[in-house]
Amino acid sequence: MKIKTITCHDVYNSGASLQAYALMKYLQNNGHEVEIIDYKPDYLSNHYKLSAVSNPKYEKNLILKIIYLALKLPQRILALRIKKKYDEFKDKYLKIFG
Repeated sequence: MKIKTITCHDVYNSGASLQAYALMKYLQNNGHEVEIIDYKPDYLSNHYKLSAVSNPKYEKNLILKIIYLALKLPQRILALRIKKKYDEFKDKYLKIFG
């Protein structure tokens, strides 16, 4: 049977990635053809963009936005390394639909 699953697997969280992988492998081991629908809501994945402002009060004032982004930059650069590992796992192990 062809099965397409949908989860928030691409949010750079070990639990989410492993859950999607485990479900896919379980279904494949039981003889099903499985693909994962690449559902990626903006509100869960924009925080890895260097220019994203997650707090609306900083979005309205340009000076506050620049200060906010400057303070968040080191943390986001480190997070991009983690994101790269999740992307490599997804590309190697998850069969994404589309």
